[in-house]
Amino acid sequence: MLFDEVTYNFVPHAVNDAAHVLALEGRRRRVCGSWVNGVPDSMRIVVMKDRLAWNQ
Repeated sequence: MLFDEVTYNFVPHAVNDAAHVLALEGRRRRVCGSWVNGVPDSMRIVVMKDRLAWNQ
């Protein structure tokens, strides 16, 4: 796979809890998965917290 362009965006750890929670959940389950019925409430809360912290 070749890429013409790659872009990186720095995200401070203080507003990146969602990525950490997802990584831990993937490690715990030890399988790939998808959310057929929508995003779990626990994940939605973490994402909103990150979003609010980013906007401060």
